Amino acid sequence: MKRIQNSIRYNLGDTEPCALFPGLDPDTRFLMKELPGGNLQCLVYYKENLQLGFLIARRDGKELHDQLINLMKETGVAPNKSRLTKIPPAPLCAVALSPKAVYCPSLSWMADFERCAAVAWLREGEAAQ
Repeated sequence: MKRIQNSIRYNLGDTEPCALFPGLDPDTRFLMKELPGGNLQCLVYYKENLQLGFLIARRDGKELHDQLINLMKETGVAPNKSRLTKIPPAPLCAVALSPKAVYCPSLSWMADFERCAAVAWLREGEAAQ
């Protein structure tokens, strides 16, 4: 868990997608940014293709709704306003798979990574309070 927390912190300073760990598929790159409310957005690329994005929310609020809409737009998913009126309470991890995603080896472990990143990000937020 500590390794994932450190990787997230390291990646937050980057403005271009980068690899998280040595030994992972070097063509899979991550771009993370901290959003208002202490939420985290991560965009995942394979080579030059945006594969998916996920958002880890620590807190509820209007900004979370807007962040989810922005995540959907960034990944090319058309936001369905009726679905976004029923957002589950935070903490949550929302994932948007790009309609232009291509098969890549990292998709086989990405869901596991999303869950680990969510736990690491939420624990770090609890520790800071």
